[in-house]
Amino acid sequence: MREFIIEDNTYNVPLSWNDVSVAKFESLLDTMSNKDSYSGDIEFSLRIISSITDIPFNILKGISNQKFEEINDYLSWASHQVVSNNKKEFLINGITYVPVSNYNGLTMGEAIDSETIIKDTPPNNLISALLPLLVRRAVLKGKGKHAKTVPSSFDAENYQELKEEMKHNLMIADVMQLKGFF
Repeated sequence: MREFIIEDNTYNVPLSWNDVSVAKFESLLDTMSNKDSYSGDIEFSLRIISSITDIPFNILKGISNQKFEEINDYLSWASHQVVSNNKKEFLINGITYVPVSNYNGLTMGEAIDSETIIKDTPPNNLISALLPLLVRRAVLKGKGKHAKTVPSSFDAENYQELKEEMKHNLMIADVMQLKGFF
């Protein structure tokens, strides 16, 4: 992250997709899907910057063209496709999570849950909605040298809490490997 000072406030600007949370990425998708609702290209550019940084839109409206260009230069990486970093473990609030690696291994109940989630979720929020199903608490299976870390069962009871936690703590490059499911 790169810090920018605007009006005596410090704001974070990501330096790559590795710095963009799933929540911010989905905000970016929302902004992009509403392009026609903005007054023009300048407003759209400011809304894009606001969606993936900590800088509120109203603050961006007050910056100079020079400061806008400086921030925009730091965000030049955003024009490139998100590339997965192929992480195999995620640490969120001291708990280790692992991705489900075999979609064919989902139980029939989990398959029903995934269909329901997909049906009931707007496309721009599908990533965060499916994360609790596809990234789960790690459990140790087996003993000794044959022990391995595997995903736990789907925790439907804590789904909403897990969804919020994951979308704010996982970066889009962390979960892009799961894109085949989206």
